[in-house]
Amino acid sequence: DISPDHRMIALGGPNKKVRVYSTETKEELFALEKHNDWIQAVKFTPDGEILTTADRAGGMYVWQAANGREVEQLRGHDGGINALAYTADSAIMASVGDDGTVQLWDTWKYTRIRSFAAHTKAALYVDINADGLIITAGADQTTKVWTQDGKEQKSFAGPGDWVYAACFGQNKKVVGGTWSGSVVLWDFDSGGEIAQLSTNPVPGNA
Repeated sequence: DISPDHRMIALGGPNKKVRVYSTETKEELFALEKHNDWIQAVKFTPDGEILTTADRAGGMYVWQAANGREVEQLRGHDGGINALAYTADSAIMASVGDDGTVQLWDTWKYTRIRSFAAHTKAALYVDINADGLIITAGADQTTKVWTQDGKEQKSFAGPGDWVYAACFGQNKKVVGGTWSGSVVLWDFDSGGEIAQLSTNPVPGNA
């Protein structure tokens, strides 16, 4: 992830370390070494104060973004954590994981507010729009929109593949990306598919 002021980049990966770099000097600012498994999610708060990191074993840590000082360890998911997202005011964080749940966290008290089942298989991605609606994508081939109290608002037609990422687009559109490289565009109001584009080049075509 990149910090809101674009001055820092945080990178996770299979080496179990989070490395934070300066975009100005290209130098490593600090490394975070508390995780004991592959790091699958890193996310700065919109206000740039906090960096949260999560791993394949369910470990999740909160750090001061400026210096990498540990703030808190959060525990809640049964299995790996795949994605993190914040509300626009940085007050609430959402996490999703292999247990199929969405878990909401108070970022001031470092406590879990709510947990609800979102997908019958792994939940692979989460995002939150400016209105506070939550969108999730999963290995059950579905993309869904939720309120923060865990009520399902929309479910979008499955593309026949794992949906690895989803976000709110402009003009009441929802965009998803699949395992096989397709980009799917849905209409928010009807839930119907508008278009499906492939990012895989066709051999022989320039």
